[in-house]
Amino acid sequence: FFTLPTTSMIIFKAFACVEFENGEGGVDAYMLVDMTLRCDDDRYWDTHFFALLMVFVFPIGVPLAAYILLWTRRREIEGRNSRLGGPELNVLSFFFRTYAPNRWRVGVVEMLRRLMPGWLLLLQYASRVLLAALFVSSLFLYGWREIMPCYDASSDLLGYASSWFVVTCILGLLASATMDSQLLGPSEEIVAWFLVLINAGILGLIAWLGARYDKIDIYDAREFAPGGAGAGSTAGSKSRSRNTSFLQESRKSKVHKARRRSNAFGVSHRTNRPPGAAVAPEPGAAVAPEPGAAV
Repeated sequence: FFTLPTTSMIIFKAFACVEFENGEGGVDAYMLVDMTLRCDDDRYWDTHFFALLMVFVFPIGVPLAAYILLWTRRREIEGRNSRLGGPELNVLSFFFRTYAPNRWRVGVVEMLRRLMPGWLLLLQYASRVLLAALFVSSLFLYGWREIMPCYDASSDLLGYASSWFVVTCILGLLASATMDSQLLGPSEEIVAWFLVLINAGILGLIAWLGARYDKIDIYDAREFAPGGAGAGSTAGSKSRSRNTSFLQESRKSKVHKARRRSNAFGVSHRTNRPPGAAVAPEPGAAVAPEPGAAV
């Protein structure tokens, strides 16, 4: 997640050339990462071929290998009762520990999203790069809102807010690129301060989520714990809700989390409950007894 995007960006830059006027009515193209290499030189084509091989090793090979490893352990991942799962998943837990058991593929999707800036370099023209980046980031934002893939509700909220921040940054770049040159200076300063304020808001959101963890995540788990909300004493329920199996049940149902997102953002969500999973009743709602059960 740290070295792969950087390495891939260097690889993709090997395909990019920068053109300069040569003073004779033509242009000379030089390699972006090494201005000593002309793009029509034999050394450049050797570098180009090596970079092409590395594309299959890093930007394509690493996500593909990660997906294959996770797919071979998909039953253990989807059946785990905690973030990390059993000892047999220790090596792979880095990829899925942030996500709900049935959303382990999102880890690979997130890896591909981090590689997207390198792929966009192949478009060369800035306008195409920004438009493609806006489309991809908006698509990722919509997908995150619909599936809410994280293991806990606070991470879902933070991921959704961060996705909006990425979209806002791209819109700011598009606005700067299309402004009139006479207005570019002060307008860029306004856009920059606006993005700084949004970034400060994200940091504030992180602090708020950390301070309200018990109310956002633990309460959610307690509501879907066996016995429902308010079962037993408050202290006992809160203690039992910290059990990872209770957290697992709350992530499987997703009902309370979807309702909370709808209230917070004014959007609707599809429930992500496995077939046959029990749904906790609303607080105070009457529950019909099972057939044949004593009342």
